[in-house]
Amino acid sequence: PFGNKALGEPPAIPVAPAIRNAVLNATGVAVDSLPMDPQKMVAHFKAAGLI
Repeated sequence: PFGNKALGEPPAIPVAPAIRNAVLNATGVAVDSLPMDPQKMVAHFKAAGLI
């Protein structure tokens, strides 16, 4: 109404949450900080006793 146009879906970047959930499902390690670089991942895995 009144000449308004629909915005549609707001922009979202689903890649990082998908990778986080894949890591959680595969290893049981929840990484809640970005960026998820290899050094941080190794530190999280060591803290969880996976390495």
